[in-house]
Amino acid sequence: MKTVRNLLVLLVLGLNLTSCLMIDSTRTMNVEIMKPGIFTFPENIRSVAIINRDVNEKDSVPFVHFTGTKLVSDVLIKHSSLSNQCVDALADFLKEEKYFNEVCNLRDSSIYFTSSGNDTVDQVEFFKQIRADLCIILNHCDFSIGDYSNMVENGATLSWTLALKGDTLSYWYDQKDTLAFEEADFQFSPTHKKINDVLNNSLLYLGRSFGTKIIPSWLKVERIYYKSNNPEMLKAEKLALNNEWLKAAGIWNKLTLNKNTKIAAKASFNMALACEMEGKINPAIDWLVQSYSLLSTGQVEHRENCQHYINVLALRKKELERLEKQVRN
Repeated sequence: MKTVRNLLVLLVLGLNLTSCLMIDSTRTMNVEIMKPGIFTFPENIRSVAIINRDVNEKDSVPFVHFTGTKLVSDVLIKHSSLSNQCVDALADFLKEEKYFNEVCNLRDSSIYFTSSGNDTVDQVEFFKQIRADLCIILNHCDFSIGDYSNMVENGATLSWTLALKGDTLSYWYDQKDTLAFEEADFQFSPTHKKINDVLNNSLLYLGRSFGTKIIPSWLKVERIYYKSNNPEMLKAEKLALNNEWLKAAGIWNKLTLNKNTKIAAKASFNMALACEMEGKINPAIDWLVQSYSLLSTGQVEHRENCQHYINVLALRKKELERLEKQVRN
């Protein structure tokens, strides 16, 4: 009886050890994928003009921020300069991406709007003046900065309008974000310089970030994969980390038939990643189903990894469908 009990204990320990080995063998890697924009523009939209409408009116009021619980004003920071920096960052991003043939940064060209602030404009005349197919307008931007003992927080609220030539509708987009900066990044800096640096970094990020909402762009994302000490798995991992996905897939594909179910499950999961990198979403999901079924008992974390990745790929499939309509030659 004692021998049987010991065998049962060893069996339970063995199963737990196998489970831990599967969990411990997951790694993450950064990969670049193309994400679609929120808007899909017709092919004839080739030029874009950017206008900053949120200027001058707030410059008479000092810029304020919190230092601890104290409200501090800084007359050297001008609101018009901040909003101009934001549209500059957006214009630079769109020029770099070369999605449009022409990008014209009109900055604070308020002459295109009535002095009374009336939003009603003659659209035909407006587009004649700006000489563009698409107009992006920064309506307003506000910042709430808190300077605390170990970090600086910037709560940003921006409002944009997009108008297309020949389209009677305008499209609004509210951009809200909270950006956190470590105090160590601004150590020994005077308060004005610290707040100014926070604003400059925020504006660069916010302008470029809005650019990724307008057009398709490459973004870094994290994906998990399974590592193994198997020599062939190590060889495939090295190829994948070097973005040689087809060569890595050639090795993983053979290992999916390995008699060791742990290696086969890992290779099947990794095959899904290789398929995603090649834009083959349906085969990727099939590989995950296979990986899931190979270790369907006693591997809760592995099943969760498979299910989570299947959910990610379902969303990715919809993104690729949108990208087909947005990517231009």
